[in-house]
Order: sequence, then structure tokens, then C-alpha cells
Amino acid sequence: MPETSTRLAQLTWAATVHFTADLPGVPPLWGSGFFVAPGWLLTCAHVLRGRVRSGSDKAFLVRGDGFNGGEPARARLVESLYDLDAEGRIPEAGDLALVRLLDDDIGHECVWLADWSEQPAGNARVVHGYIPEGPEGTGRGKSWSGTADVDVHEGDYGRRFEEDIRFLPGLSGGPVLDPAGGAVVGVMKARRETGPGGLAIAIHALRGFQERYQEVMEAHDTWHHAQGKHAHGTGDDWIAEQSGLPGAGHSYDANLWTPEDRRQALGLLAALPVPEAPVAVTTLSKLAHPRRRVKEPPLPRAWRDGHGELYDGSRPLRAGTFLSYLGLVQRIAESHGADARELADWVERRGDGVSDGERGGERGGAPVSLPPVLLPNDEPGDGPVPYPGPGEGAVVILELERLEGERLSYDWTIRIDDGDEDSGFPVDYERDRSGVSAEDLIHRLSGPLADAFAQLDLDGRPAPLEIALDIGEFDTAVHRWQIHQQANLNEQELKQLLGVRRPVVLRHLERRGVSDDEWTKRWSAAHAARAVTPRRVPPPGGRFRKQQVTGMGAGEIPVLCRSAGDDIGREVLRAALDAGHGIALWHIEGHPGARCRKGCDALHEFAVSEFAEAAGAAELPDRIRRIRERISARDVAHPAEAVALLYDDPRRPVPGDTEVYDSPS
Repeated sequence: MPETSTRLAQLTWAATVHFTADLPGVPPLWGSGFFVAPGWLLTCAHVLRGRVRSGSDKAFLVRGDGFNGGEPARARLVESLYDLDAEGRIPEAGDLALVRLLDDDIGHECVWLADWSEQPAGNARVVHGYIPEGPEGTGRGKSWSGTADVDVHEGDYGRRFEEDIRFLPGLSGGPVLDPAGGAVVGVMKARRETGPGGLAIAIHALRGFQERYQEVMEAHDTWHHAQGKHAHGTGDDWIAEQSGLPGAGHSYDANLWTPEDRRQALGLLAALPVPEAPVAVTTLSKLAHPRRRVKEPPLPRAWRDGHGELYDGSRPLRAGTFLSYLGLVQRIAESHGADARELADWVERRGDGVSDGERGGERGGAPVSLPPVLLPNDEPGDGPVPYPGPGEGAVVILELERLEGERLSYDWTIRIDDGDEDSGFPVDYERDRSGVSAEDLIHRLSGPLADAFAQLDLDGRPAPLEIALDIGEFDTAVHRWQIHQQANLNEQELKQLLGVRRPVVLRHLERRGVSDDEWTKRWSAAHAARAVTPRRVPPPGGRFRKQQVTGMGAGEIPVLCRSAGDDIGREVLRAALDAGHGIALWHIEGHPGARCRKGCDALHEFAVSEFAEAAGAAELPDRIRRIRERISARDVAHPAEAVALLYDDPRRPVPGDTEVYDSPS
């Protein structure tokens, strides 16, 4: 078990504190916490629950042996990931709270928070915190530390300690140090009531604060970057201690990424505007190291998080990989108008001596092309956005599979396809014997869909949603779903219906995991055609014949004024799918009887007009979305309000259902 250096322990203790009520005398100790940035403290939410209410400005005291000369300072709760007024056990993902000093002029030490996201089980950890000197939480806080191995990862954030050490009351909220990496990797959460052992929260759960996380980590990296200018060569800071640990890179080998490199890189990244969305971070880290699979959760929120994906455990990859990532971030930042010259200059200087072939993010020695979806949209006007093809942008895929039985219920799976070879793995799903009832479906899917969109949505460019259904479910009005019932005043667009905010298209579930020549041939022809032409099927006053869909030419799209649930509509759509059509438009409410109505002509006239203006088939999904947006804004009836669009790309079929799902009995 590695030992913690004396100076590393001192640095950790200097940033570790405990909380009490703002009362005279020696009030009971609540729990521990630690400074992560100037003025910012991190602790567990349950340390404050019952003592501070959510949204309260109530002040309380911060005390520490190495803080403020031992004198208490006043602080307040800024944000908690969990409602402190709620009851019940707080899960690991929500048991964090950010606290801020009321006096910004008090100087103090800050811990170094690990940026690497993979933390192998079995590594030793050192827990720091305070325990009360007296019984039942009374008496002054007394410093305590202990070393234990993490032997189990519980879920995404839980880290369980081996049962070889007894943790004491008061330690919750204290920092968990990785002595091998020289960084804080967790927050102490709980001890076992009946014996040795305990549970910590992985530090990347901090990303759940989202925008606040970006603010705090910018302050963290900026502070440590500035410390390097003051402590360089003195051996008296976190980076100097990390540099002396086994496995640290050495400055005499340019191909090794050193702790000082990390400090410089993260400080320079902190000076840039934050990423538009998590997908910007994951995309660039994959470009820098294509063989690296970015693991989720948690969603990356800052450029430092992409830097943290370029590790093997806590060991950094080669320097060229990091320099490639930094160069990609620089190019993205500059494309959005940011000044990244300082980062660019440092990357150029640091690249001297790095071996040829060490850099990722290059193809044949030249920088890779940046994904267009991450670049600002400089196209003139406000025209329809073409639907992304493979590698052109990420999409969310929702599979709804109806279960057999009298009760209308579904299994569901959510996937993200971002063009990477690992795309399509389920990010969330629900499969059991009873399924989710139709009445509960939107409620059950709201959170998982919102999480998936949060990963991919860029400013002004929400990611498309693809729904894979059996043909019998093609009339499901997913475009009318609303997954956000509430939103901040500056985020009212979140309350829009799905089909108003983002392109929503349908895919055929039976095509899952397969493609065929006829489907591919028709798709290619439709997208190569100069004009997209709607064909009314069946023709007015006529009967349906299969030849009407099998005989369609390049760029001709079946359009139906009937629903998929109608006998004729279902027959037409089945024949179109069998003939290899990947694009079709129909009215999900249709009309009764064999004869068309007045509204049928209006629907087909709309299709002729809208398709004629399209520059290609790839514009159709966004054209439909824009029409829905106009309908929603003007509150007027329109034949397109109840249409569904099949847009089923054979170049990236819905992934095959190769995974085994089961619910524990």
C-alpha cells in the first residue's frame, strides 16, 4: 500500500475543514468538507440536511486547523445536488453540496482534483476529515485520517472501502486522496453502522452541478495554474509532489506527459469559453485518440474532462495525444471567435521533441477535419439544416417495442449514434415482463430522453430524435410529446414539443441490425436526385397497386393521406418498406373509409409545395420541424401538423439487438 508523502498530507490537511452552526461557544460538529477552488468548498449534501434548507442564505461556520489561523469563517450553501428538504436516503450521485465563504479575501489552500475518470478498484485511498473530540458530536473537531483500499465500484459513483478500517462520525464530506496519483478522487460519504468499511463518492459526480461545475473547475484550474508561477522550483505545491510519484513523466522525455504539463494545459483550457455541449468534449477526445472509448456517465462538462479521458487508469497516455486534443480544442475555440493564442503558443512549444507518429488527431500527418456540427453555422440565411449522415452529427435513437398481451405496454431502449465505432450501445433501457404502459410511457421516458439530449444538443442546434417502431405503431405521435414540464425563464424552448424543437423521424424496427441492396440503392438515388418528388399513393379515386411504390423513380417519395393503422395505409407502407423505400410521409390520423376527403388534397398540395423547395431529401426532416414550429407559434391548423416522416438511413441501421437484458428477480 503506497504511503502518502508528508507534504501531500500537509497540503490536503490545509484544505480540509469541518462545519458547525454559527453559534457562540463550541457548537456540535456537522461533518467535514474541503476547498476545491478559491472560496469554494465541497461536502456531502447530507452533512447539511436538517441544518440548512435548500435555497437558504443561512450562514454557518467553517473551521480547520490549517485554515484562517484556526479561526472560524462564515459560509453559506450555494447549491446542492439533492433537495435538502426531502426525506429518504440520498443516492451517491446526489449527495454533494457546494458551499462558499462569505469573505472572499480569506486565503487558503485548495486540493488538486483528479481529471482522470477511470479509477481502478484495489487502489489505496487516504480519507481525511474531522471527528468530534467529545461524545455524540460534541467538542472541538479533531483531525483524523486513515488509509483503506477501494475494492468495489457501486454503480457510476459509489466507491466502497474494504472492511479493514473503522470510519468515525464526522468524516462525511471529507476528501479522499489517491496517494499514487497525488490527487483527490472522491468525497467520503458514509461509514458502516455495524463495523469496519465505508463508502465514498467518485469526484466526477461533481459534474452533476453542470454550469456551476464549469465555474468551479475554471476557478480550480486557474488557481493551480497561478500557483505554478509562484511555487515553480520550490517543490512546495501539489504538482511538485505529483512529479515525485512513481509513474510520473519526466521533463527529459518529451513524449511523456508530466504533472506540470497537466497543470499548464488545464490552466490554459480554463481560460477558454466552456464547451457548447458534452458532445463537443467527447468528439474531440475521440479524435485525439480514436481507439479510446469514452465511458459514460458522467457527462463531460468542461474541456478538462476531455483531457481526463486520455489516461490509462490514472496514468496519462503519450504527450502527443494530449497535444492533439489541445490543438483540436484550440481550433474549435477559434472557430467560435475565442482568443486561443496562448494555448496555441504553448502547444507549439511543448510539441518540440515529440516523436513523429506520437500525435493522434491527424491523418497522414495532416490535422483531421473538425466535425461540421461543432463549427459555427456561417451559412447565409436561415434555411433548413440537412439531416446528418454517418459521421456528420449525432442523433438520439429511441426504440419502442410493443409487448404481447391485452395491456398496451412497451419495452424501450435509448441509444446515441455519434458516428463512432462504439455508437449504438444502449445508454438507458427498460425491459421486463410487464413493460411500461402507454399511459406512463412519456413520463417514464422524460428523464432519460432529457439526459440524452443534454449530451448532444448544441447551441441553437438540438440533436435529432429517431424513433424505431413496428409498422403497427407508426402512428405514435412522438412529435407531440413534451418531456420538460418546467424550465427556467431563459430556457423556455425546453418546454416545446419534441417535434417543434428538434427533427423527429421514424425508423422501422424490423430493419434493426440489417441493410439490403434495394434499400441502399433507393436511398442513394433519392439523395442524389436533383428534385424530391412526392407521389400520392394510392392515386385519388384509384385502388392501391404494389407497382405504385415498386415502380417509383429516383427522388420519388410515397405520400399517404391515410394512417398506418388504416388497412390501406398499412398495406401501402408495408409494400413501400419491402420495395426498399427509406423515406415516406403519411397522416397519422388519416380518414375513415376508402374515399378521400377535402383535407387529403390539402395534405398532398402541401407535400408538392414543400418538396419542390427542398434542395435535397436530407432537408425534409428539418423542413417538417420548421413547419411544426410555425404551427405552434401561430396556433393555426395545418395539414402537416399530424404527419409522420419515415427517414430510415441504411448506411447506419438501428443497431441489432445483440445485448441480453434481464431484470433481477
